[in-house]
Amino acid sequence: MGNGWYAKQHQPGNPLYALPFGVMFPGAIAASTIGICEGAIAAFVAYTRNRVTVSGVKTAQDPFHLEALSVALADMSASRRQLLGDITDMYDYVVRGGEVTMHMRLENRRNQVRAVRRVVDAVDNLFNHAGGHSIWLDQPMQRFWRDMHAGMNHVCNVAEPMYLAFGQEFFSGQVPAGVLA
Repeated sequence: MGNGWYAKQHQPGNPLYALPFGVMFPGAIAASTIGICEGAIAAFVAYTRNRVTVSGVKTAQDPFHLEALSVALADMSASRRQLLGDITDMYDYVVRGGEVTMHMRLENRRNQVRAVRRVVDAVDNLFNHAGGHSIWLDQPMQRFWRDMHAGMNHVCNVAEPMYLAFGQEFFSGQVPAGVLA
């Protein structure tokens, strides 16, 4: 599946099967993790909408909360667009008759792991602003926070091997052994 043999033998002419498994499967894991982060942002909004801090400040009017929320929403949008855009571009390339190169695969994977890291970092910042009560087990935000970190730790979302592989292929044309792209 990684080199397109399945598509050539069993699904000739079907561009979906010509997309590398090493991009599509990790893309599904990245999409799920990004989706969990979207749920975490919604939980933060629900939690803070009517919350008043101990000092009497409405959380929904606190400039630091508003900044953290704005960053999280922007990073969510950027991550989603990058993930969907890269896969759409690769699909369109295959539809036009192109064969996906190793460089394209590594670029796509590099962007996937970065998209996940970007939005997880933004939600971590939201969580830091949500206050100590947000970690309690009866609060939905804590569940999203734990789930997104579990997703972040899936081997498909571990960034360093992808960054290394992309950099080595970029400069030398060689991909380190053991890297699935």
